Amino acid sequence: AGGVAANMQSAFKDLSVGPFDVADKFFREGTFESKIRNYFVDSSMTPLLVQENYLNCTPPSHHVPPKQRDAYLLHRASLASEFIAMSDLVGTSILRDQQWSLAPLHGALSCIAPGIMMRGTGPGRVQFPGWLGRNSTANKRQRVLREAACHMAGVISASKTEVRQAYLPALRPLLLAPLLQDGANGVAQVVETLDEYNLNKDDFDAVME
Repeated sequence: AGGVAANMQSAFKDLSVGPFDVADKFFREGTFESKIRNYFVDSSMTPLLVQENYLNCTPPSHHVPPKQRDAYLLHRASLASEFIAMSDLVGTSILRDQQWSLAPLHGALSCIAPGIMMRGTGPGRVQFPGWLGRNSTANKRQRVLREAACHMAGVISASKTEVRQAYLPALRPLLLAPLLQDGANGVAQVVETLDEYNLNKDDFDAVME
């Protein structure tokens, strides 16, 4: 634990350095110590940046016979992805069991090893982790579904899954048809349908989405 604290303290000496500043360094030459310090700049974000960008790197393959280069590069990428997969298991253990002493191992598997496997040219401009956007959207949809199911609970008997799979797909055309057919004149019918199921404007937007 003392080593973890020391690495974190060293990483935060320069507060102007962020994960985007150090992400590409994992794909460059450098010592293990310097790279583990870079991991601790932001141990949540740096692995995501490596995962998002490692396939944008190309290891040198001039020493490999031309016919074998594609297989060689694929093998390197495959090894990098295996290290990332192993790091997910370690990361889960850290969060679930509060095993913070495993943080250096997580940094080695999630950032350093994939960087070594793909070290060469690239990644160029570091790309923002697409997972964050997808996860945010998924969380939002789960929240609005939960709220809609809670509102409807007074008039229907269905689980959240049943609401998503059966009720919302059936409600969508009921709510949309009056607006398509009558325009503004159909608003009253839409509001009536919403009231029947204890739904509000936010729920309407969720159904449409």
